[in-house]
Amino acid sequence: MDSLICGATTRSGMPCRGRVVAGGKRCRLHGGLSTGPLTPLGRLRCAENMRRVRINGPGPGHRKTDKARRRRETRARREKMWPKRQERKRLQAMRWAQKQRLKAGLPLLTEAELENFKNSHSSSTPWPGASSAF
Repeated sequence: MDSLICGATTRSGMPCRGRVVAGGKRCRLHGGLSTGPLTPLGRLRCAENMRRVRINGPGPGHRKTDKARRRRETRARREKMWPKRQERKRLQAMRWAQKQRLKAGLPLLTEAELENFKNSHSSSTPWPGASSAF
């Protein structure tokens, strides 16, 4: 059982309790993973991959690519909701003003708002877009 635990001395002085990487004696933090390419061919291959990633960016499915995509989608959803939010805030402000008028003992609508309401609802049709002849 002890062979599955890293056992390297940590900064606190206690032995590391991390699991050993397959085929090694230490965990991934204490030398269990690769130290990089050792042969000239391996170093060349690694440099080429790094150059490709720097030029083209990470491939599809990479966490950074997905994060940028999610950010764009969220922004698009918010922009689509923006008019609804503005209307909701306008109605909320109107209700607040009406409550304040009620508290003060004033009429719910001012004269200008009442006139505007009468003009917008004075059509003979029961709803907008309906014809007057049934």
